[in-house]
Amino acid sequence: MNISMILEMAASAGDRPAVAADGASLTAAELLGLARAAADRFGRYPAVLYLGTNHLAYPVALFGAALAGVPLVPLNYRLGQEQLDALIDRHPGALVLRQEGLDPLLRAADESVPAGSVVPGAGEAIGGQDDPVAVLLYTSGTTAAPKAALLRHRHLLATRDRGRLDADGYLFIEGRADDTIIRGGENIAPAEIEDVLLACPGISEAAVIGVADPEWGQRVVAVVVGEGVPEEIRQWVKGRLRSSKTPETIVFRPELPKTETGKLLRRVLQAELEVSRHRPAERAFDLL
Repeated sequence: MNISMILEMAASAGDRPAVAADGASLTAAELLGLARAAADRFGRYPAVLYLGTNHLAYPVALFGAALAGVPLVPLNYRLGQEQLDALIDRHPGALVLRQEGLDPLLRAADESVPAGSVVPGAGEAIGGQDDPVAVLLYTSGTTAAPKAALLRHRHLLATRDRGRLDADGYLFIEGRADDTIIRGGENIAPAEIEDVLLACPGISEAAVIGVADPEWGQRVVAVVVGEGVPEEIRQWVKGRLRSSKTPETIVFRPELPKTETGKLLRRVLQAELEVSRHRPAERAFDLL
């Protein structure tokens, strides 16, 4: 697992700017090309130390180091020289990117200007190959000597999102892992059912929730905004998905709870449904 996969996936998104600084920008494809060129330079060093201000070269250095399999170590350029020297000395053999050496990273074919200076000494790889480090961050060191926090690739990629790859290699995001419904040992992605419900005539909004069930662990409940006959809605879903993904209950309500930015508040619905599940069994009811 490597954070560079994010950039590789984004590179097919077209000419839209992915990063910008000081009036200049790079598309994801341009950034990937520069990162690959930087990786060719970085691969011979145990780490890359970034000692500069905000600059388009920073994401190039980040993804270049990731592609090279070495950690990026951002350093606070505002520290005193003695403090900086002490941190740099912790990384013998590392490449140091200073402000004056950042522009060459934006010229992939320019090998005439050194990419940076090298810390004297022989360095060792940080973190090992089985669980590589993506970024090494130092604490401020205001009350004691700066301590290093290791951010591994798996830490930076652990989004808790669920997804799947189809036969052609396309990635489909199915929603948050925390939202997954586990029914009788089967993992069910609410988004898949919600897409089918939204295609059903009369339904404008839909949210699928897992509610505790003594027999199956969880049962599938659909909360919808719109009109329709509950059993017809269930048959609509059943005709397009497996029976286990067919909502057992259809709940109608005038609107779905959302944040100010429009994000669905699934936990609010979950709490309301957990309270409602003790009602007599019925195929549909209004939740106000």
